[in-house]
Amino acid sequence: PYATMTFFAQMLRKGERTLPSRQNASLIYTVFEGKGHSIIDGQRFDWDQFDTFCVPGGVWVEHVNEAAGDSILFVSSDEPVLKTLHFYARHGRTASGEEVLLESANRW
Repeated sequence: PYATMTFFAQMLRKGERTLPSRQNASLIYTVFEGKGHSIIDGQRFDWDQFDTFCVPGGVWVEHVNEAAGDSILFVSSDEPVLKTLHFYARHGRTASGEEVLLESANRW
């Protein structure tokens, strides 16, 4: 594992729409397969295979798969360094729109 960066894949099933979430880590997404769009800080961004887009820390994001099959997003993030410094936090929204704390590295 890397001390300052993390890398992972996110799969979106056909027709899947994620619930909104936000975290203070910055995210870089590269579309390996599929197509769809993301709502980043209230603005729609369409994406297709091999596109790359960024989500700054602190903004709400949700993803929608519009492909005939699964979409695969490769993600890199500075989450580990924020966790090490005990600054990391991630929030989500329920289907009814309520904001909930999903994860926190704060020890205080």
